[in-house]
Amino acid sequence: MAKPIIAIKHRVTDYAGLVNLGNRVFVSLTGNLNYPTPLPALTVLQTAVTAVVNGIAAWGSRGNRGSHATLVTLKQDALTLSQTLKSLAQYVQNTAQTAAGSDYTLMGAISSSSGYQLANTKSPQGTLQAVQSFRDLIRVAKTPLF
Repeated sequence: MAKPIIAIKHRVTDYAGLVNLGNRVFVSLTGNLNYPTPLPALTVLQTAVTAVVNGIAAWGSRGNRGSHATLVTLKQDALTLSQTLKSLAQYVQNTAQTAAGSDYTLMGAISSSSGYQLANTKSPQGTLQAVQSFRDLIRVAKTPLF
């Protein structure tokens, strides 16, 4: 089994996705015994999420947009939230690896309890069998269809 890796699949411009991920991570890490002292602190995460939520509200819905300065502030807040989530993901990854050692199954379970999603692991293909009747296969492929 491959080492589990945390995947953050949201772009900085996906404001709602970042807010949802931030809220999910905040709820999952609050009181989680696997992660006693998150770094950065959960209050920093909650502040970053709140700033993006406020920025989305200030920017407004389509047809009722705010000023350019509001958009610039929203983009900066989203970048801060994205960097905070990446820092917390690194903390989760390091803490899970320290707790699990080389047991990758346990490491995956600990990492997934944090609210982050794990990247899809590649399944091993295995050894391919030798082709049987290769000449017959080539002969059939060379015959005209009509």
